[in-house]
Amino acid sequence: MYAVSRPASDFSPGSGPSSDTTTTMNPDDWDPTPRATYADQRTDTLAVSYDWGISLLRPYSKIIDPRARHLIKVAILHYHVFLEKNTSDINNVSFGHQAVANSRICQVMNAQGTSSKKEHVFVIDLDSRRLDTHKTVREHPFEDVKVWHIQTRVFQQNGSAHEAGRERWSDRLLHVHLDATTVWTNHYNAGLEYIDIGSLTKFSHEASANRSAEDSAVGEP
Repeated sequence: MYAVSRPASDFSPGSGPSSDTTTTMNPDDWDPTPRATYADQRTDTLAVSYDWGISLLRPYSKIIDPRARHLIKVAILHYHVFLEKNTSDINNVSFGHQAVANSRICQVMNAQGTSSKKEHVFVIDLDSRRLDTHKTVREHPFEDVKVWHIQTRVFQQNGSAHEAGRERWSDRLLHVHLDATTVWTNHYNAGLEYIDIGSLTKFSHEASANRSAEDSAVGEP
């Protein structure tokens, strides 16, 4: 599974790369119901999660002022399933769990097939340049938003799906928690595990520093 971002004006459900590499879903099958919302005051961003991905509104504080609503920009993060073998095996992509902390969002999305289910963990950083002391405001309102696909787990089906009292899949996620440096997951069988994401900020800081150096070089005579 991977993520595609695009302006809201270019978005339509099921759109994206050609159907030989991604699943496409009938727009009539999409549930428009929001699965979770998160208002991040520090970055002035409203994040609304759906089964297909997430939308970001910035600056959302302008919603209360009718004269300033034209300043609000919308970004769409649309998940697609990258198919390697059998295109008929994936029959459902859905929102699983979400956790938020420190202007970051951890999303768990499920891609369910006929005999297996994949669990994809994403981290969306709304302020990836928080450690860059030399950052400057640029024209793109979402330039500091970064997305990482940090984990994929595969669960197999347990025997007959109709067996009473039996878990359908070999494991399932019960809860996800996010703090400043770590994603914590608690699965029914695997128990409590963690993923260190502290390096994500470091990588973003190094990338910003390199970009600032390149900009300085361009500006020199």
